[in-house]
Amino acid sequence: MKKIIQGLLAVAAATSASLEATSTNKTFMADRGTLSNNVLMSRASGRACKGKKDGMGANISVTGFGRVTYKDSDIAKYFGTGTNALPDGAITVSAYPATTSTGALSKYIEPLHTLANGSLGGVVNMVPRRIEAGAQIGWTQSLSKFVKGLSFSVEAPIVYVRTEMRATYSPETASTEVTSNNNLSNYFQGTFVKTGSSTTPYLAALANQTIPATFTSLTGVADVGVTLSYRFVREKAYSFGAHIYGQVPTGSKNTGVVVFEPSYGRRNFFLGAGLDGRFNLWKSEDKASALNFEAWGRYSYGFSAADVRTLGLYSVANGSVAAGQYYGTFIVGDTHASPLANLSTLAVSVEPRSRLEAVAGLAYRYNRMTVNVAYNFFYAQKENVTLTPTWNEATSAITGSAVTGNVSTALVLAPADLSGTYALDLAACTTPAQVIHKVGGNVGYRFDTSVPMYVRAGGEIDVTANNQALSTWAVFGKFGFCF
Repeated sequence: MKKIIQGLLAVAAATSASLEATSTNKTFMADRGTLSNNVLMSRASGRACKGKKDGMGANISVTGFGRVTYKDSDIAKYFGTGTNALPDGAITVSAYPATTSTGALSKYIEPLHTLANGSLGGVVNMVPRRIEAGAQIGWTQSLSKFVKGLSFSVEAPIVYVRTEMRATYSPETASTEVTSNNNLSNYFQGTFVKTGSSTTPYLAALANQTIPATFTSLTGVADVGVTLSYRFVREKAYSFGAHIYGQVPTGSKNTGVVVFEPSYGRRNFFLGAGLDGRFNLWKSEDKASALNFEAWGRYSYGFSAADVRTLGLYSVANGSVAAGQYYGTFIVGDTHASPLANLSTLAVSVEPRSRLEAVAGLAYRYNRMTVNVAYNFFYAQKENVTLTPTWNEATSAITGSAVTGNVSTALVLAPADLSGTYALDLAACTTPAQVIHKVGGNVGYRFDTSVPMYVRAGGEIDVTANNQALSTWAVFGKFGFCF
């Protein structure tokens, strides 16, 4: 109960604060989740679909949908190397001997960076995009035979998710320490490998947080939502109801292998409750036409669950290090360096915490045809991410000068010990508080057949005030029947 109260109190403060916030230097973003994102589609059933009096009281629907991000520059800034004050939609790598940069310094990426050896440099220009398509299956079962006004529903979206960074590299300075695959693009694609010996350290290939040249995709069931509803007031001019909600996680587990990793659903159980109401604003004398106002709201809480995220790099003196997950890191006893992301992609515990969702709209009916317009507000509290394993590389080091062999005297890197120079940065893989405004509309028709059926089609668009959540537009078509 204390967590729920804290979550509700956080909504007002976090909503206003996040409207002006900008996030950069991130390694992961959790999307809203398909079940939540499809809320306007789920509620687009029009006038109640009723079967025969002696029927089962079941309503089955299938909704096909497609959703695409449209503020690509915001996503680029989220993963870029800028700052909150100066967001940058690119990853900048300043070649040695540069000592200052708004992005990353090449001398920290490459183990060898003397003036005699050219080092990596350039800009990774990103145009990220996320595409989601699928079908959401819904079943609503009336339980009025047992308790009047009681119903039970289940929803499960089957989705295909695809992400791509569409990166270009310009300008691009190649390293002279290898003769092939030595460009910045090779480094970020994971094909850049230096070879060496026990006295000449080399850089292992980037294995996590890579930027692939092509898209990556996943397909699966993006969680299952279960709702128990009770209509406690049902009058001709108005009605009120309440519900309890549970979300069963069937989503994908993250790996940290690529930037802007495709994922569907969440790894977390959600439990919530809400209210809804309908008010008749106008009705024609022949009752063929009507205009209703409808409102719905839900609070839910997401419980902690295991996941995999890539931690960034934190400087005790200067805060989060731009692109620190790409810095070359030595482990005492090794004769080579690895990008930090190879070592800092770890098991974590993720607690989404509080969510608040609300819908308000108008529904116009003319005989069997309906037209709906609606607004949807969504708020998600900042995730609580904690490192679950013990960080065993307490004697690791960030490369900052030319080194050879065993680096036993190098800088210490620990996950929580801020008395040193560097620490692992959980903030890099933590999704900030999200505020999304969605507007949408749809039209539909209900067929007067022996088995009542209906069809609907519509579209929607998200409006976000910052880059902490995905901005998308979507279209959908829905078919349902009752028996």
